[in-house]
Amino acid sequence: MRVAALLPALIAPTLGYSVKRDGKSVIESLSTISEQLKTMNATLDTINGGPNDLENALAFHNEATQLEKEIQTATSTAKDSAAFSSEESSDVAYSVVGLTHLIYPVLSKTTSKRDIFIKFEVTGLVLDEVGRLQNLTEIFGTTLTEKFVKPIRDVAPLLISAIDFHFYDTLQAYS
Repeated sequence: MRVAALLPALIAPTLGYSVKRDGKSVIESLSTISEQLKTMNATLDTINGGPNDLENALAFHNEATQLEKEIQTATSTAKDSAAFSSEESSDVAYSVVGLTHLIYPVLSKTTSKRDIFIKFEVTGLVLDEVGRLQNLTEIFGTTLTEKFVKPIRDVAPLLISAIDFHFYDTLQAYS
């Protein structure tokens, strides 16, 4: 472990500050991310070759941009938290696992809508968006992993790599 990572926790109490564990706020952020993924999933369902597809594709882009902001907020919340307790680690990890049933369909549908996005010449936009979301998700996952207790920290990379694989698969469809 790096000494620099421990420095704030060692110095803060002497200055009258303490770093608060904030697993609850991280779970609230994950709930917000969950709602945004549900919105994106519903929007993707409206893209089906009809006359409103371009409008819906732009709505999807805006929703993806909002998701980026929510992931950044969640990452900041996790960074600002002290290491999670065993219970918080479990709760946060279960919340992340729960997101996979929303992440995977959004990515799968994004892949399946490729021909429609090609038709409206927005594949570059989709590719950029998915790439940014992959990067932010990886940063968030790494940040969370650092906060988990050891047993969960040891298996967290497996979940992150599974999510990353689904992003990679979608990116390959657009490359």
